[in-house]
Amino acid sequence: MKPDEVLKACAGKGGLIGVCAAPNTTLTRNHSNHSIESVMEHFEYLVELVGIEHVGFGPDTFFGDHSAIQHAFDDRLGISDSHSGEEFHESPYVEGLENPAEAMKNMIAWMVNQGYDRTEIIKAAGGNAMRVMEEILQ
Repeated sequence: MKPDEVLKACAGKGGLIGVCAAPNTTLTRNHSNHSIESVMEHFEYLVELVGIEHVGFGPDTFFGDHSAIQHAFDDRLGISDSHSGEEFHESPYVEGLENPAEAMKNMIAWMVNQGYDRTEIIKAAGGNAMRVMEEILQ
């Protein structure tokens, strides 16, 4: 949910971009109902833009009232500006990622079903995050 220049700059420094799945954040024109498909469309966009080495899953799913907490974050952090001028149906959760105990598993299963190889899946599911943390802690 940042401009391409910022995403490329992050990747250019070896950084990691986490794909969020909090309700009403990663909607797309192709997927106007918030679902795993809209989230993964963002994932694929990022992979195309900066490469799999700089993308990871950060679904930000949790038990409880997803929408209320997202509104609090939007109000506090100004994320709502990213949706200004666009019409969308607000969702209380992300279909396919509504259960925090299953969100990561469902994202990995989506990658398997789309033909991603084991190495790519490992990178997105935590390998890239581990790489960045190891580089920082050295």
